[in-house]
Amino acid sequence: MSCVTRELLLEDLDPDQAWDAVVDMENWLAEEAELELEPGAEGRFRLDDGSERHAKVEAVDPGRTLSWWWWSDEADDRGTHVEVRLVEAVSGTRVV
Repeated sequence: MSCVTRELLLEDLDPDQAWDAVVDMENWLAEEAELELEPGAEGRFRLDDGSERHAKVEAVDPGRTLSWWWWSDEADDRGTHVEVRLVEAVSGTRVV
């Protein structure tokens, strides 16, 4: 199993403002996102290239953490776990 970690700083945004940016998934992640932000909720994403991913929310802690599993319909796709954490920083909020 591999792990990819990325980190960015949302300058001048407090954690609540950063949370609003993160949950606006159609602005940064997918062309269409249908996902209720509640543990156990299922939904789907249509990516910019037209491919689709099914999703299941694992955890939601507003202003702090959002995690979900997502997968395609391809037989060999075992799914990917995605976790977004927000950490308050001096000049904004870090998204990890």
